[in-house]
Amino acid sequence: SAKKIWQKQGSGKQVVLFHAASAGEFEQLKPILKKMDREKFFLLQTFFSPTVYNPERNTKLVDAVCYHPFDFYWSALFFFRKININYYITTRNDIWPTHLYIAKLIGINTVLINANIYRESHYKLFFLRSFNKRIFNKFDLILTGSDRLKKNLMYLVDDNKIYITGDSRFDRVMQRKAHANFDLLPNTYAE
Repeated sequence: SAKKIWQKQGSGKQVVLFHAASAGEFEQLKPILKKMDREKFFLLQTFFSPTVYNPERNTKLVDAVCYHPFDFYWSALFFFRKININYYITTRNDIWPTHLYIAKLIGINTVLINANIYRESHYKLFFLRSFNKRIFNKFDLILTGSDRLKKNLMYLVDDNKIYITGDSRFDRVMQRKAHANFDLLPNTYAE
């Protein structure tokens, strides 16, 4: 289990939980995971679906992999306390409201990376704006890809929490391109 691995390898390190719901979100995390200081941080990767958990459970980018618990009060509290998490980092649209609430309640730092809100309905309709404000204000830090996305997020969150850092999806594409050694088209089409 993740707790046993942490006790064996990670004591004395701060625990950083990265969550990705899908294989695409995990791809977005890879450039960030590669830059993390593994001497200082114990990296725990959670997935919700077996379709991404099964192929990635032995990844060398993190110290441990486990399933993300359901978004219930008791499961969030038990999970965070059991592993003693310091940072809860999620990506894009995979936001777990109860986990965010519990994380803030017990003092865990929360970060949303590659944040995006494109549709005006998220921040212009009163009901959605009110709900989204409560959720997005639980984050200590929100990283987004452009000035336009930051302006959309500012309808929900103070601008001092939002930073434009680019989009790790593009970083991942560039990494994959740099290591690609195959032609995109067969030679018969390249002539």
